[in-house]
Amino acid sequence: MQGTVVSVDVIDPRSREARNTVAELEGGKTLAELHAPWPEASAIKFLHCTGVQWLTQYTSRIEVAFVDGKHQGTVVWKEGAMLADRQQPGDLVIFDDVHLPDVRAAVASLSTYDVEWLSVLPNRAYAIGRRK
Repeated sequence: MQGTVVSVDVIDPRSREARNTVAELEGGKTLAELHAPWPEASAIKFLHCTGVQWLTQYTSRIEVAFVDGKHQGTVVWKEGAMLADRQQPGDLVIFDDVHLPDVRAAVASLSTYDVEWLSVLPNRAYAIGRRK
């Protein structure tokens, strides 16, 4: 089965802004430069927008999603609710940064998901939501 991978970010994929990766120790790189060692990454569609903006336009099924929780809890909740409308039972969403209290509360309030909490470091946690 083939799928499509779409990555959205408020940082333009063509910009040389810091993206918090060790690959940028010598300076900022574009996403194409960062992913050059992995030719399979050329299949990823990188878009410059917010998750809410993209989800407003994209109405098809999304079987697996990753939500970067470095947003306000209200934005994480909105993205989670919009994803739930595009998912079927058993589909997954992984939430980043749920160690932040407002992000954790937002994820916990999404009643359309069964959530498993994963603490990976003292200040780093994820949640895996399985669509009910």
